[in-house]
Amino acid sequence: WQAIKPERIGRKAWPEVPMDEDFKLGTLKRLGLPHESQSDVGKAWQAMLAQVRDWHDLDPRFNTEMEKLIDFVTADHMEQVDE
Repeated sequence: WQAIKPERIGRKAWPEVPMDEDFKLGTLKRLGLPHESQSDVGKAWQAMLAQVRDWHDLDPRFNTEMEKLIDFVTADHMEQVDE
């Protein structure tokens, strides 16, 4: 969720959620949104995602990490075996 720039959902920053608390439910609670069920999580995600227009609305650090992941999973990691 925090890949979305908080400004896109009308916030200056994402709320801090303690490590011992469910991240998604804790985030929703701190945003003042329904946070009792997985259904609440799904509805909130759909609403947040609907605010994203394009990749400019995402934190650039997220884009960099995604590019690294794509490069890693698409690289040939098989060692050449001499026959």
